[in-house]
Amino acid sequence: MSAATPAAPQAPVDLQANRFTIVGFCLEFFGYGISFTLFIQCFRALLPRFRRNRLSTVLMGYIWIMFVLSSLASALQIKGLEIAVTTFWGYGGGIHDALIPLSITWELRASQVMYIVSSWFQDALLLYRFWVIYNANYLAVALPTLMLMATIIVSCFFMDAFLQPETGFWARKSINIGIPYTSITMAFNVLVTVMIVLRLAIMRARIRKVLGPAAATPYISIIAMLVESAFMYSALGIVVSVTYGMGSVIESLFLDLFGQMTSIAPFMIILRVANGRAYSKETAAAVTASMQFASTNSGAPFDSTTASSGKSGVPVTLGDPSGSASELSDFAARRNFRGKADDSFMYA
Repeated sequence: MSAATPAAPQAPVDLQANRFTIVGFCLEFFGYGISFTLFIQCFRALLPRFRRNRLSTVLMGYIWIMFVLSSLASALQIKGLEIAVTTFWGYGGGIHDALIPLSITWELRASQVMYIVSSWFQDALLLYRFWVIYNANYLAVALPTLMLMATIIVSCFFMDAFLQPETGFWARKSINIGIPYTSITMAFNVLVTVMIVLRLAIMRARIRKVLGPAAATPYISIIAMLVESAFMYSALGIVVSVTYGMGSVIESLFLDLFGQMTSIAPFMIILRVANGRAYSKETAAAVTASMQFASTNSGAPFDSTTASSGKSGVPVTLGDPSGSASELSDFAARRNFRGKADDSFMYA
């Protein structure tokens, strides 16, 4: 051990914990590869529409912000790994225990701050999608909005705690604030995820019942529900939150990958939006009109408020009004509701 190496307490080496820590770093870099690939796909999909409308410009700026945050955080994690295997190579207990002094380096602190800021943007996009999917229902969006505000406020206290001198990410003071922070942010994500899935599942069941299975895809497929609700982010977040609060070594395996997931989940949503496959106001209008026509054609009464929560039926013409419900379903499936979705994206 060189003279520059910090003094290390002599502790037994936990091989499993060290394996988890090293694999955790590798998973983070793997996650960045996915994030980078999705960013390129989003950029290429948005570029033809850039500056054509306000939302496409906002989304282009959004993906660049997320990409820069994830790239800088990943670069700092690489620097942290370099420090871990050089400066702290002989640290007692191995690389896992070395994370404690390593967490007070500016590289690791900066990367954690970037991941937290990135999570703000991820949650904001998820809240906006919630607002769109619930047809701009301000009453429905009130509780998630308050929870998002609470998340940002508590996260500021959390960052203040682990940015203090001699206080790192795994210090008891940081954990005491980090547990409420992770609890609130996961409660927000679980609530929004479940409500989005329920909303899309209800719409899927109604469309399949009236128009047949073909009309329920691709906007309200099972995969669409999982992507739109950022299910992977919420599921991984629960694992990280629980293991972080318990002080489990499993947290080392998923923490850094979870940081990259804050950009992966939004990129997946935006990619569907840019390709005209995301659930939007235009989708809701087309579905409402289709269901109204099918119900009228069969002689059954149609209540537009049940098809679109809080909204009346939108007068949209879909094909020849003399056609059958099955013909309308086939038309909708072929057209993919893209007539206006390509231009308006997910406007509400």
